[in-house]
Amino acid sequence: MPKKRVMLIFPPFSQPEASKKRCLVPLGIAYIGAYLRNNGVTVKILDCVVEGYDNNNIQNGVNTFGLSWEEIEKEIRKFKPQFVGVSCLMTSQRHNAVKVCQIAKNVNKKIHTFMGGCHPSAMPDEVLSHKEVDSVIIGEGELASLRIVHEKLYGKIQEKSLEIDSIPWPARDLLPIEKYIKINMPENIFSPYNRITQLITSRGCPFQCKFCAVRNFHGGWRGRNSADVIDEIKFLRDTYQIEEVNIIDENFILDKKRAIEILNGIAYLGVSWSNPGGIWTQGLDEELLGYMKKANAYQLTLPVESSNEYILKEVIKKPLDINKLTRIMKECKRLKIDTHAFFICGFPEQTREDMINDFKYAKKVKFDSASFHILTPLPGSDLYPIYKDYIDLDNINYIHATIPHPTLKKEEIEELAHQFNVKFNKRLKYRHPIKYVKKYVLLPKKKKFNNPFQRV
Repeated sequence: MPKKRVMLIFPPFSQPEASKKRCLVPLGIAYIGAYLRNNGVTVKILDCVVEGYDNNNIQNGVNTFGLSWEEIEKEIRKFKPQFVGVSCLMTSQRHNAVKVCQIAKNVNKKIHTFMGGCHPSAMPDEVLSHKEVDSVIIGEGELASLRIVHEKLYGKIQEKSLEIDSIPWPARDLLPIEKYIKINMPENIFSPYNRITQLITSRGCPFQCKFCAVRNFHGGWRGRNSADVIDEIKFLRDTYQIEEVNIIDENFILDKKRAIEILNGIAYLGVSWSNPGGIWTQGLDEELLGYMKKANAYQLTLPVESSNEYILKEVIKKPLDINKLTRIMKECKRLKIDTHAFFICGFPEQTREDMINDFKYAKKVKFDSASFHILTPLPGSDLYPIYKDYIDLDNINYIHATIPHPTLKKEEIEELAHQFNVKFNKRLKYRHPIKYVKKYVLLPKKKKFNNPFQRV
């Protein structure tokens, strides 16, 4: 019996025209591709973003970049898959994912299409309302994808999470890794390194932050064996000459002993690492920071969200002690580890003064840089059911305030966030002139992007 043929596709990406274009290895479908291949399936992965990174289609202030729809159709016809699986990580990208399924059906109506990712997991019925989508995977996709391929299952498919150390490494050999490295626009576009890739050492997070849309995707936290993680980093260094790994876990340091073992391995291998998506700030201590420094950490990203204890505990439900964070910041300064902080503006429970106090707090503790984001409740978060009537799923835009505030107009919140971003990050010019020039002048010129202070 001939092998089943599966094409896994990461669609073109749409974002505000002013946003910086990123280009990350799609680890989700790379993991699924590896698992299917290990179970006798013929797999092709098509990342439309990396393959068509320079193709920009700008309409009404939105840039959709990646392969054209015609080029995607050509690739599907060439491979002749029986199944097409499409990644949909974000609600704002669901139209592109559905369009890929439509193209697959136009090529051959017998192609079975399935979609997975955070948005389909949160809103499976909405996704299945599109006739071009045959199946939706809820949660992790390895076992569910295999069942779809073997049994041609329709509708909502949810399978148990696999034992994490039984999952093979991502099938990076099915992706053009050198193209990602050449583009060099990872999540942290200000990295000082040239050869960067992404890595997952654990899945899941036990905490219940109200605004988080991905915390239930993986279920409970599971950490990979530290020796296997170190072996993968060694493979990346030796095979692709990787200089920095972006650890994109939801909670890298939940198991402190395991984290230290991995950090020691990174230090031994002589590569650097960063956590552009954030780290569990409450879990940091002086000992762990020391190991991070030895492992060549040049920056830590700290999801602070708010400096107001009421907002943290009662509104966000985030486990963070601001007093401890202040001590951690002093240790980061002593170790010369840069810090980047995330803050959120626009909670209805926040006053204008609360938001201004967050800005003042960021200056007081001397983060090296900071991003002030506007609250956007997304499907999958605890906040979404509360504010869903105000969220237009067809026009999600993370630079605009979308939910009502009792005392502030949406334009006021947007202006506050914009001013905080620009003013705070420009202050680096006076605190560290050399660092400022390297980060905000020379590096953008090298990577050919404008307006480095616009964080959208």
